[in-house]
Amino acid sequence: MSGSFSYASFSPRDGRPGGWSVGHSAGELPQLWVDEIIALIPTQISDPVALSSFPDKADLARRLRRFAWLPAPWEPKDSADTGVFFASSPAGQDNSGRPGNVFTCVLVSDAGELPLHHAVDLLFSRSVPAPYGKRKVDGAVLPELGHGFSGAEPSPLTESVLDAFLAGAPAEAAGGPAALPVECSRVTAPTGSATRHEVLGALVELVMGGRQVALLTDPAEGPLWVAALARALPETLPEGRSFTWSTYERATGVSAVLALGTSLVIVPPGDRERLPEDTAAVLVDPGAPLPSGDAVAPAPAAPTTPAAPASASDAWGSFGAAPAPHPAGSAPANPFAAAEPAPAPEPAPAPAPEPVRVPEPTGIHRAIVWLLKDDEDFIRTARLSSWDVRVNRQQPYSADWENWRGRVLSDYRTYLLLDPATDLGWTARIRVLALLSYGYIPPAKKTPGRTSLNEWTMTALAPRTAEELIADTVKYSVPDRYTDTETPDLSLIGDPALHTMAEEVFRRRTEIKPIAPPKRQARQSSPASPAHQAGQAGQQVPQEPQQFPPANHPYATRQSQYFPPQSGPAGPGWYQR
Repeated sequence: MSGSFSYASFSPRDGRPGGWSVGHSAGELPQLWVDEIIALIPTQISDPVALSSFPDKADLARRLRRFAWLPAPWEPKDSADTGVFFASSPAGQDNSGRPGNVFTCVLVSDAGELPLHHAVDLLFSRSVPAPYGKRKVDGAVLPELGHGFSGAEPSPLTESVLDAFLAGAPAEAAGGPAALPVECSRVTAPTGSATRHEVLGALVELVMGGRQVALLTDPAEGPLWVAALARALPETLPEGRSFTWSTYERATGVSAVLALGTSLVIVPPGDRERLPEDTAAVLVDPGAPLPSGDAVAPAPAAPTTPAAPASASDAWGSFGAAPAPHPAGSAPANPFAAAEPAPAPEPAPAPAPEPVRVPEPTGIHRAIVWLLKDDEDFIRTARLSSWDVRVNRQQPYSADWENWRGRVLSDYRTYLLLDPATDLGWTARIRVLALLSYGYIPPAKKTPGRTSLNEWTMTALAPRTAEELIADTVKYSVPDRYTDTETPDLSLIGDPALHTMAEEVFRRRTEIKPIAPPKRQARQSSPASPAHQAGQAGQQVPQEPQQFPPANHPYATRQSQYFPPQSGPAGPGWYQR
């Protein structure tokens, strides 16, 4: 982190007059940069829910807050690589007793961090100050964070919270209000015709396609949408773009934020009619039909053609206006034309009618995913052991990984954003489902008992079906060299549909290739004969028999002494390593 400062209406102190100003600061930020950042800080947050005179901790946690991750305004729009994080919250009365103070904490990243998603980890983090009351505002302390905002307390928006939100929380079917943290207790159940998974798919498609998006929804949902979208997107978008966002913008401030190239802004639905006609963003309303991925931002309103000038001098003020039509027969003659007048040009053909967009069945929206040649080769040809290394972050244990060592590979979750109707998208899902069916499930780093896999990408399969994916995965995994040693532990999978799919793949595979417990090797109690020693040259024999471990047990406890201990779930064939 290269610098930070706070901004609010402060009390007079140390010879500084009271009022709106910079409070505490750290790092070396030029005043010119600070001034450009201040222009993007809100000085008013219109929260429809008024706080009581003596709010408790829960009341303060439920305040409407504005978070933003924006490109540094002093850098060129197309090559910015420094990010600025804003966290603004209502702060009660200022020193003069006037209500409506807003405290903002500003954190400026190091160069090169704009494409990273570290700022999402700061949403509602207790490391980011959100004081309330003039004394708390004057005494607020800035966090001391390292590179990539390291050292901050974790965000309450965990993997399980995002899964519950996308499933419809706080609806009872998605876990009820208890599924969301107190900071999100103002979120209501969805009421539109589209599910939140479908809205997320539309957002992924638009952002991956380079569109700027204004999401018309309750700003209380803004941080959840940002965190869910960041989880579904790769860190580097096509053409080297970065995912930037704001969780709360009013109609009057949208244009300034979009002018920075911001990917996503959250706008209250009531501000829709007040948005400028030339707002450079695709509007997404979860309660209305979702736009397609090739939707474009509304064009500016066409200017009205002024009347024909009354004189030649007036004509200079009508640049671009269509000339007044001449009365019939009064067109001036062209002295260089032939006797026969040139025929009038044929009228332009009428434009073809706009094609009707037929709603597609529920599934993942077609996204434009930027893959390298190495990614395509990996999806098509890598063995399951290499997929295990990539997905579960295992140490390489197969010769096949030598084919991929040093290659530039994207996060495997990017592969699952590919359209399942394509060969690459379908193949990636087969490989991941095969891993899940063995019990080799990537755990979430910050949420025990959950997987880091974006589970919805494995069940949104239209126009394909779950039955097709199960059948193709069985066909792929049966000839594989790995053998099921016992029923796998699938408890990390939270999506019931995906859980059933992994179970069914295991059931069908073991009908063809029955479960075969690992062979136990007896402990060698006496020196081996020379012939036996020659036959076993270079082979290490474990001193204790290996047992098939559950996928969510610590990996170090499942290794014999001659395997280097490491964290993470076991991969296929671990007992063969």
